[in-house]
Amino acid sequence: MTDSSQSPEQPDNRFDRLAATWDENPVRVRMARAVAQKMAERINPEASMDALEFGCGTGLVTILMAPSLGRLTALDSSANMLTELQRKSADLGLSNLSFINADVDKADIPGGPYHLIFSNMTLHHVENSDALLKKIQDALKPGGILAITDLDLEDGSFHGDMPGVYHTGFKRGDVVSAFEKAGFVHCTVEDAHVVEKPGKNGGIKPYPMFLATGRKPD
Repeated sequence: MTDSSQSPEQPDNRFDRLAATWDENPVRVRMARAVAQKMAERINPEASMDALEFGCGTGLVTILMAPSLGRLTALDSSANMLTELQRKSADLGLSNLSFINADVDKADIPGGPYHLIFSNMTLHHVENSDALLKKIQDALKPGGILAITDLDLEDGSFHGDMPGVYHTGFKRGDVVSAFEKAGFVHCTVEDAHVVEKPGKNGGIKPYPMFLATGRKPD
């Protein structure tokens, strides 16, 4: 899973520029609701769990997962995205959230060890996904859970030529193999959601998403 399907330039903080209007896209909101529901069904989050979400963005998934968790650290490489999440969490009275501005593709996983690490639509922005999975494994408690949702392998039309996209989705079998190579056990992959976006010919093009999970050995 390490090899990039593209060789993009480094992101130009486009997420910082888009943060203020990010939640206005109903496709993203529907995705977040579906992903959070699917993760909750698979993970069974509990108030005893100390969790980390990397690539949290404005927290569309974060605010849905946080009420079921003990503590949740929200991490993102975009400071402006985190600012939006901090505002929302304050408005909702979520007191169990903390925030870290960092890039897990270039640094170690901060804090921990965690009972749960999860992410939505972030892995395709990570150049060396195999290295990240190993860092995540090291940051989990024994028996800890990793849960990642992302796109199935697609033709590159989802993002177009957007910089900072290193993978045009993933083959599900490759994801399971990468999880196992990083030391995870009881690995699963299942349908998570289908994103629908306008296609080139005016129709709607579906982009299936998967949920992959694995556990660190006890």
